[in-house]
Amino acid sequence: MSLSDGAYPRPEGRGIAPAPRIIETDAGARRLGELGIGMNRGIDRFTDNILFDEKMGDTVHLAVGRAYDACLPQGESGNESAVHVDMITDMSADSRLEVDGEIIQRDGTFRWEDSFENWTPVQEVSNPRPGYGCNMCRR
Repeated sequence: MSLSDGAYPRPEGRGIAPAPRIIETDAGARRLGELGIGMNRGIDRFTDNILFDEKMGDTVHLAVGRAYDACLPQGESGNESAVHVDMITDMSADSRLEVDGEIIQRDGTFRWEDSFENWTPVQEVSNPRPGYGCNMCRR
């Protein structure tokens, strides 16, 4: 999935992606409503409860649509939409988290962790499956 100025413009690449009918619900449905990077490596398996799973280490959690005001600083308002669709992906292998062209996590290892420097890049996918992917969390 690629995001441009906080919006989901089109499907491309591989990975997680919302269904086209969902992002066409209203003007806010294409916008990023939530972003979370799982940091709890004590959680070692998915439970099928996204409110728990989104905190698991080596995951990235995104939602398109409505931003919940309770998660924003006081006095700030978030994206408005009739939808809020959570997505989660495993970042532990063959992945990178990239922000503004800078890789901050590879295969679940953050740049401040010792094993980050020993990483070997994966081969780029030359013909990704349409409808999937993320420059932010390429799988």
